[in-house]
Amino acid sequence: MSLPYEPKDPPKSWSGWNRLEYFFGRSENFSREDLTPQEQEELDELLRYIVDFQEASIFQAIIEKSCSSSDFVGVCVVTAGAFDSSWEDELIQLQDGSFLHSRWNSVNEQVEKKHRFDLKLDLPTELRNLRNENYQLRGGLDGGENENPNLETGTGLGRYGMIYVAVGTDIEWLMCERPMIDGKYKNNAVNRIFHAVDGGYFTLV
Repeated sequence: MSLPYEPKDPPKSWSGWNRLEYFFGRSENFSREDLTPQEQEELDELLRYIVDFQEASIFQAIIEKSCSSSDFVGVCVVTAGAFDSSWEDELIQLQDGSFLHSRWNSVNEQVEKKHRFDLKLDLPTELRNLRNENYQLRGGLDGGENENPNLETGTGLGRYGMIYVAVGTDIEWLMCERPMIDGKYKNNAVNRIFHAVDGGYFTLV
């Protein structure tokens, strides 16, 4: 699979589509208040299933990429957005320690690729660090290191990114605040990954 990594919906054969069509097709001005408590619970379960399926499809695609070559140690995917644009970066660590880097953006919808180059990064180590440091994994922002403040100001600026790291079939992901230009940030797993992807436009402390 090439960038971007896009979520996939459940197959058309999934029975939940018929139930969703039933709920949303009951009236032109559908409202949850029109449903019984039991129906509301069923609707929530159906929508949750779709979200879980979409997330799992991204995990699976990244894992498949990580396992697609014996020369690959692991794959790291970083997504972000600002204003009306979005972009994705993919780092592939090779057995000799070098990396391949691909970047996609929504402006021209093209993929830029860099050939082998060296980085002060090791994906198996950073995967362990993500689990050992105080992050909320597989979820959104909820305190801890995910808030990722600029050490000069003590706050973040609300621009978020997603980080996925896969080594073989082992994968983790999290949402966190992206470092801003010229800021100073903790030298932790999240910021080392952003530093590698973005060319070091901020300082690690």
